[in-house]
Amino acid sequence: MIATMIHFESHFPLKNTRTHEVCGASAHAFAFALAGQLCSANGRTALWVREAW
Repeated sequence: MIATMIHFESHFPLKNTRTHEVCGASAHAFAFALAGQLCSANGRTALWVREAW
């Protein structure tokens, strides 16, 4: 399997200072990958909020 880095800004343009929600089987993987890419690009941190069910 060949893994490639997805550049989210070209496929999923997110707006600053907005809340974004993902759901489904790959929600955690998507959120971690996106947060990692955004944090490494601008040196900021991500706030992870998870609702208890």
